[in-house]
Amino acid sequence: MNYIVFDLEWNQGIAGKRESSHEEIPFEIIEIGAIKLDKRKNIIGQFQKIIKPSVYKKMPDIIEDMLHVDMKELKAGTPFPEAAEEFLAWCGEDFIFCSWGSLDLLELQRNMKYYQMPALAAGPICFLDIQKLFGIAFEHKKVGRTLEYAVDSLQIEKDIPFHRAFSDAYYTALVLQKIPADIEEYCSYDTYQLPKSKKEEIHKVFPSYSKYISRSFPDKGKAMEDREVLSTRCYICDKAARKKIRWFTPNGKHYYSVSYCEKHGYLKGKIRIRKNVCDPESVFVIKTMKLISKEDVDKIIEKKEHARIQRQIRRRHDREKKYISAGDAMAKFTKQAIMNCLLELLSTKQLDKITVKDICEICEINRNTFYYYFQDIYDVLDAVFQNEAEKSVRDVNEGASFYEEIVRCSQIVFANKKAIFHVYQSKKGNILKGYLSKIAEDCVGRYVEKEAAGYDLTESDKHYITLFYSHAIIGNTLEWIEKGLPPSRDDLMHRLSVSFQATIRDMIESCIKDQKSDK
Repeated sequence: MNYIVFDLEWNQGIAGKRESSHEEIPFEIIEIGAIKLDKRKNIIGQFQKIIKPSVYKKMPDIIEDMLHVDMKELKAGTPFPEAAEEFLAWCGEDFIFCSWGSLDLLELQRNMKYYQMPALAAGPICFLDIQKLFGIAFEHKKVGRTLEYAVDSLQIEKDIPFHRAFSDAYYTALVLQKIPADIEEYCSYDTYQLPKSKKEEIHKVFPSYSKYISRSFPDKGKAMEDREVLSTRCYICDKAARKKIRWFTPNGKHYYSVSYCEKHGYLKGKIRIRKNVCDPESVFVIKTMKLISKEDVDKIIEKKEHARIQRQIRRRHDREKKYISAGDAMAKFTKQAIMNCLLELLSTKQLDKITVKDICEICEINRNTFYYYFQDIYDVLDAVFQNEAEKSVRDVNEGASFYEEIVRCSQIVFANKKAIFHVYQSKKGNILKGYLSKIAEDCVGRYVEKEAAGYDLTESDKHYITLFYSHAIIGNTLEWIEKGLPPSRDDLMHRLSVSFQATIRDMIESCIKDQKSDK
């Protein structure tokens, strides 16, 4: 058996343009790159094809800059059906697909379906997700590291640039060569094509857990009535395990259970309900079963109890909210005290290690009072950022320079470095990104409006320009945070300001020119 390590690059519609509405093919493949390895992981072949576009005839500047390819080069490429047939013929008969992450195999199949090509398989495709295997092998858990991070971590020589299909496939292959053979047992399954019947459903036992992939169901209710979905048999001995905690959900998307096997101990069940990509009106189930300790059981019991309390709080809140004045001074004081307490704790502890008990003790309130105002610790953090975002909007200085405004808007980050770093490192680091997105888009949007004054610029173009610069600010800020917030704040803000001022007029004129070419 050979390994086919492949990578795809794709184009998409330009924000706000009519051509962005192709729901059946949101991403059009523009390049295929692949490396073939034999069973000993020796490189024995390579493949590269530039694809001639037929859906999206223009390319966003950000994609063109990243890939260093333009439409002129693409138009000289090979039509997708021909390129895909060549690629599959090159793959041979006995092989397994390998990729960095799971998106490439999905988009390959989606593009093939768009061009009415035969499906790669009748059901889920087994493949190796090298990103996942890297995490298991070298960081002992599933983590979403970048390919370049893995290359640097394994001290692989970087002799060609990243962000082209062939080069990324090449580096992915080099990472695969470093992964121990036993780790490859943790294969993945692409679910673009689902099992067609109960008989074809996937039951896979891995070294440390089992996975079940169901057929399609009309809705979540029907899925959660199926006996196989609800089954909690021990995956090691295949004997019935006595339920200790029946299936429950804290959020309506994930379900948990705990069972006990007399021979092997406690088993945690987890059900994820997912939409069927080929039929968004239907759903399917991915269920995992895993051996856990008594301490892990206690955590699940706490999770279930927390979910119960949340339901009670929501019901009580629904009953009582009409009687609660929005301007109640005591309520505002208590909520603010809880939020201030969280920020104080974040300066010394990681977010995931802060408990409701910690906050209650410092604020001298009981747990009922805490849960009256907030659902959990993450809800408090969300409120902190929401308040700061609203404050940022209120305190706008219309006469300030772009540099002065981005410094002001980012003040909470610089004033609470340790707290921000602990949030970034937590499981809910996306809350920070959402906050940064809100204030960046608001700040940048106001200056885009100023610069666009007098130009015949559409609202969609203004939105695109705003997102372009906002994402640059967010990306650079997150990178600065990831580096441990070094004392380079002013340099970062200055460079972002200079870059905006140097390019904003060119961006506006480019959009105007693009409008004229469309007519």
